[in-house]
Amino acid sequence: MNKGNLQAIFDKYINGFDKFNDFAHAEFFKWKVCTMFPELMNKALNTEDENFSKALFEVKKCTYNIIDGY
Repeated sequence: MNKGNLQAIFDKYINGFDKFNDFAHAEFFKWKVCTMFPELMNKALNTEDENFSKALFEVKKCTYNIIDGY
């Protein structure tokens, strides 16, 4: 991985954060998913077999507006 390129991407995002997170663009939902996904995935992975598919579906639901338009 080219750390310089990655840093440039982060810098551009941070510098344009106000634009990306205004009412018209509403990027804030991505940060919500970033906080929900790990918690829900851990819960799913620690769920008993018969409930695993239901728990995994909850993980999928939290990403409805990011991955494949749900």
